[in-house]
Amino acid sequence: MDTDLIPENQRISAWREAAAPVWDIPAITSGRFYAKVDAYQAHELIFGTIESSSQKTERSTAQIASDGSDFYLLQVYLRGSREVVGSGRDNLINQGDMLVLDMTQAVKTNCGEYKSIDIAVPRRLLEPHLHDPDAHGARKLSASRPLVSLLRSHLIALHQSGPDLTCQDVAALQAPTVAMIATALNGEFGPENTAAMTEGIRLAVRRHIEQNIGDLRLSVDQVAAQFGISRATLYRIMDTKGGFVTYVRLRRLHRCRAEIVDPKLSHKTIGQIAERWGFNNPSTFSISFQRAFGVSPRECRQIAFGLTLARTSAHKDHDWSHWLSKVK
Repeated sequence: MDTDLIPENQRISAWREAAAPVWDIPAITSGRFYAKVDAYQAHELIFGTIESSSQKTERSTAQIASDGSDFYLLQVYLRGSREVVGSGRDNLINQGDMLVLDMTQAVKTNCGEYKSIDIAVPRRLLEPHLHDPDAHGARKLSASRPLVSLLRSHLIALHQSGPDLTCQDVAALQAPTVAMIATALNGEFGPENTAAMTEGIRLAVRRHIEQNIGDLRLSVDQVAAQFGISRATLYRIMDTKGGFVTYVRLRRLHRCRAEIVDPKLSHKTIGQIAERWGFNNPSTFSISFQRAFGVSPRECRQIAFGLTLARTSAHKDHDWSHWLSKVK
């Protein structure tokens, strides 16, 4: 997308329309506006460059409830800066820094003229490799960190190679790219064998939970037996996630949210969806859902279906932002 290729009086509205599946743009803060996007849909990843004049962007609770997108967005700033507020953080991202956004968490930004390399990674691909998957919203990774520098170089090379990559190439590159992102987000490991072993078990346990989250018989005893560890060890391993039961409940709430906003499941009542994921008490489910996502299950569905109907005709499948809205 290049707004310079369309009449000047249509550029801002075209940009807002293009970004609408994932971003609201409440203000354009520059005189002559321009925006350019050069993006690739590569296997399950989306990467490319974005450059634009000054603007404010927002991803609100209503937007999150509407689109159901569930991915991490990483932006490496090649030029310019961005102020970002969200997830209890207030950061200024400068040239060379990396901004990490969790697209299930509300965020507001204010940027000057900038250019960035962006990559979108589905949560289901990256989350199993992260120590704390919910702790990365509006996070700043400093340009001075060696792992950030390494990842920045990789993303630049990936974008430069984009026109020549085959489908087989990007499929082969996906796993190493996700691993490199996870390493940068997690930071460097200490040399202690015990800590490394604990972390390895934790990641394996979380992968097992994710693969079996639909089994309502999933329990501490079953998982402990699967990995040959005691209940006490499993409790200790999962303590950083709020405990085994809390973690499983949160992952099932995410599955409920995805089904509540899915138009294909509009014939299912919220109660039926909740029961499918083990929430048999409607009142308890509603309270847990509200705490996790900031809206009630009913509000989430109303917002999602209302906004989806209003926007369906405005976007085509080849729009770069529409790709992002489908990353689950």
